[in-house]
Amino acid sequence: MNLPAGEYVISRGMNKSFVRISTVKGDHQTMWITRPTSTDSNPRKAHLTFHVYGQQYYLASVWSGAGSGELALPKSKAEKEAEASFAPRQVALLRVPAR
Repeated sequence: MNLPAGEYVISRGMNKSFVRISTVKGDHQTMWITRPTSTDSNPRKAHLTFHVYGQQYYLASVWSGAGSGELALPKSKAEKEAEASFAPRQVALLRVPAR
């Protein structure tokens, strides 16, 4: 799913493997099933990791900053196609202020 640039709210569902992403206004939203890839107990600042292919950014993982580790999102069909077309992949980190 393509989401427009803007401010988003990222929250975890009742089941800790679900991540909900919605615009602040609530007009766009999506829910993803994630998988934990790190159980680092050292609390870090919250951040998002994106894979970048050309000018397209694909959300790859979410760090809550609460010591719960990294939650990875599965690659979408579009990201897999971009991965096959662009080399090499770049990685971008976005620091997220806690609210």
